[in-house]
Amino acid sequence: MVYEHQDELLVQSFLNYEDIAAESLEVVEELSADEQRTRFTGTLGPTLRLGLDGHHTSLQGVLDHWHLPGPTDPLPSSTDSKPQNR
Repeated sequence: MVYEHQDELLVQSFLNYEDIAAESLEVVEELSADEQRTRFTGTLGPTLRLGLDGHHTSLQGVLDHWHLPGPTDPLPSSTDSKPQNR
């Protein structure tokens, strides 16, 4: 989900399987149905802050999981929400 917030776009993601470190979810099909249900996370992921400049975007920072600021809510300074190494 993407929505505008002041001069930025906020991108909210959804985590299906947080503990699976793979480039795609194809590895999930190799798990039994019981293990798929057990490992399913089903929660909101971090919120990405994107800056816009014409036709270019840049990552301005990362907000915590479930941090969905409303239209008038202030955002932390970009130094307080720097992208995390994952």
